[in-house]
Amino acid sequence: MPKGYIIANNRPRPNFTPPPAYREQFLKVLADHNGKQIIRTVNFDVRQGKPNYAALIVVEFPDKASAIAAVEQYTRDAAPLLGEIDRELFVVEGID
Repeated sequence: MPKGYIIANNRPRPNFTPPPAYREQFLKVLADHNGKQIIRTVNFDVRQGKPNYAALIVVEFPDKASAIAAVEQYTRDAAPLLGEIDRELFVVEGID
């Protein structure tokens, strides 16, 4: 069965530090859905184009259904702690 992934492209937020409660909720989402953060970077070796985001995050799940359930929980419990978020957030299925 193919794995599921959440991908987030976060826009810059100068002088912003997420509250500690956000990290707690984020880690709870990962634990509840067997997720593992596999990429979190602000360092891009851009070869083509110009990204308009400051951070790229990829989280892996056992399957797409788990990733979707995690996004729903994240949107309800963690994301509101960040205030106004400017990003793309999407779920994809890997190659089997």
